[in-house]
Amino acid sequence: MRNAQEVMFHVANLVAKDPGHPLTEELICTLHEITTKNIPYENNVPGQYRSHRVTVADYVPPETGDEVRRLMGELIHWLNTPPVSNWDPIIRALVSHFYLISIHPFGDGNGRTSRGVESFMLYQGKVNARGFYSLANFYYLNRSAYVWHLDNARFNSANDLTPFIMFALGGLAEELQGVHEQVINEVKFISFRDFARQIFQHGGGLGTKAGERLFHFLIALGREPLPLYELRTRKGPASSLYRNVSHRTMQRDLAFLRKHRLVKIRDGEIVPNLDLMEQFTAMEELKLLHGYLKEQGQATTRS
Repeated sequence: MRNAQEVMFHVANLVAKDPGHPLTEELICTLHEITTKNIPYENNVPGQYRSHRVTVADYVPPETGDEVRRLMGELIHWLNTPPVSNWDPIIRALVSHFYLISIHPFGDGNGRTSRGVESFMLYQGKVNARGFYSLANFYYLNRSAYVWHLDNARFNSANDLTPFIMFALGGLAEELQGVHEQVINEVKFISFRDFARQIFQHGGGLGTKAGERLFHFLIALGREPLPLYELRTRKGPASSLYRNVSHRTMQRDLAFLRKHRLVKIRDGEIVPNLDLMEQFTAMEELKLLHGYLKEQGQATTRS
């Protein structure tokens, strides 16, 4: 895990210093060295090509060290020469992954190095502009399908990489969607707190004892549901605000929060109403725009 993190930092720093840095054998060896350093793999020298035969289940990679060096040189030349060098960076990254892991140039750590190279090319291509990540999680979670697609490309598809590429693209789409949802959820939560602050400010509540209590209750509520019984028994961080407050006052506060749609109460739990923020998202604006354009299109068709 430490080595994987170091690979991430190395790639980020490299691209920051030289955005157009080409994929080279030296870079691949460096990523392998970082990936496998301080790990006592048998017959593996960090950063150096293997000189012995290896097998990977039913697949037998190139046998000799000379053949490995020849194939690695040809791969780098092919990737950095038109038309391949002009391919979409995503396709180049996935193809590089496949051929590198198939050459299997190192004694161990070939899969992680291939994914590291893939991550470098995706990062360099600004595919993961919101942060550094790789398809490693997707491959691990779908390991059987991953291995099947590798073997299918090697043995059954007449050298057609399309099924493997489509499989990996599906994983990339999942990763991008996951990152997108995570960012949106964070923004939604921050926006919810700002929205609540504005409600109390415009209503003159901030600066009053009741308003401060309500606002700090929302802040302490967080994302996790708060069982009503915890509030009634004054347990937990959010409930501590009501330790010296009457039950009637507490009920009045909840009624105020529900009236302004700041919280929901369901199944005996209180949750912040983050869905309230949907009205301000660009997605809703896009839906309205899409509806407008659709109406205009229908009007044009009728005319």
